Amino acid sequence: MRRVAGVVLLSVPFVGLIAALVADYGWWRAVVMIGVVAVVLACVLGGLSLLMPLGQPRPNRTSSTPR
Repeated sequence: MRRVAGVVLLSVPFVGLIAALVADYGWWRAVVMIGVVAVVLACVLGGLSLLMPLGQPRPNRTSSTPR
């Protein structure tokens, strides 16, 4: 039940945003804008995952060993 409530609460802002886009611009322009935002977000997250992969230890930059 908590999972369902969490999903509903997380989806409310997105549903409201999509409804506002459709009301202002119409279906086609809203779909195009959502698609562009999805592609940009995928590129940013993909680049971040390549630059900072999860599960990899970060280098210790405060080490006193000489370089």
